[in-house]
Amino acid sequence: MVKSEWKPEEEIRLALEGKERIAVISCAVCANLSGTGGNQGLKTMKGLAKKWGKKVVVSQCVVACCSREIMEHAKRVHLDPVAEKCDALVMLSCSGGVKSAFIAQPDMPVVAALDSMGSAVVTRKPNLIAESLCIGCGQCVLSYTGGICPMSKCPAKRRYSPCSKQPVGTDQCAVDSTRKCVWKEIEKRGDMEALKALGERHKNGDGPRPASIIPTEFPSLGKSLVGWAMAKGGRFAWVISSIL
Repeated sequence: MVKSEWKPEEEIRLALEGKERIAVISCAVCANLSGTGGNQGLKTMKGLAKKWGKKVVVSQCVVACCSREIMEHAKRVHLDPVAEKCDALVMLSCSGGVKSAFIAQPDMPVVAALDSMGSAVVTRKPNLIAESLCIGCGQCVLSYTGGICPMSKCPAKRRYSPCSKQPVGTDQCAVDSTRKCVWKEIEKRGDMEALKALGERHKNGDGPRPASIIPTEFPSLGKSLVGWAMAKGGRFAWVISSIL
């Protein structure tokens, strides 16, 4: 999933300054699993709106806001009927959902209430691998680091090896004394020799990559039915968050 976190309250409030009536669309998948979207996200946003003296005209969970087609259906079903009554659309989703909202052209300003932090594992139990968020660097090394992303967990942003200041005889980070050196754990779990060789290969360029295969577009009628169902996805939010 794409992990998200709430923006600071003041930042959201400033973005909504002068906008007294708002619509809220909340993602029932990634943001829901992050604890920022779904029905709980709607509840939090309604609380903030009430605190700031704003009226929530419509609030709706939508499955997979990052899909352009689903957001366009959500616009037609939920936003078009109240467009003249709304001053802004608040998106409780990752950046993909915010972009889809802009593409759908909801005839009102789009306000992102969440920050995208990177892709993550869905788990409620502490785990170093899950904590190392993917930042989308484009040259993934997880195969050689035991599943730990060094680009997100290492303050020095080292991809192929620890920094030259890596301490000997202690696991304390040389850059940030408040944390442990993640490379100590990578050395236990990963393959440092293969990682070094990968670094040399990347220096010389990535080389050709296989083409991404885009599936044939779904038939229009079926696509419309699926889009409509996903746009009405509020009832799925609780199920998704409870199971995963």
